[in-house]
Amino acid sequence: MSANQIRARTTLALSEQSIDLLINNAGIYGGERQSFGDIDYAQWTRVLEVNTLGPYRVSTALADPGETVNNV
Repeated sequence: MSANQIRARTTLALSEQSIDLLINNAGIYGGERQSFGDIDYAQWTRVLEVNTLGPYRVSTALADPGETVNNV
């Protein structure tokens, strides 16, 4: 899901409430019971999409311009 899609889905929900804290907790592993070396490129790309770009997309979609985002 792109940042624009996330923003569109949350606009209505946020019209009456605000988010004070967002915990980005994304994490998948490439394959079921596969060793690291056996994960193919498509699976590894999906892992990176979810684990890295997912939290980024959610943060950028929900943060107002000028707000601070702290990733721990």
